[in-house]
Amino acid sequence: MSMDNHPGTTSSGEKTSSDRAREGAQRGFRSMLRVFTGGFAVFAIVAFIATKEVSVVFITAFTYLGIVVCGWFGQRWLLRNIDGG
Repeated sequence: MSMDNHPGTTSSGEKTSSDRAREGAQRGFRSMLRVFTGGFAVFAIVAFIATKEVSVVFITAFTYLGIVVCGWFGQRWLLRNIDGG
């Protein structure tokens, strides 16, 4: 009888499942971040063309960075219990 069939060794299966869940969530977050980055870049370009002010691009960039940092912390907060601890 191998150790994989022992009823007490389910943690390796659960860890694999939680690793897959974490990787899938991080992959989804990165793909949403790419789309968000593209949208903000287009917004900054259109805002610059409309106003002819460089400060609008800086304000847009700082706003984008603030949202990304909050999103990163939010992702870490949401994924904190995937491992079960």
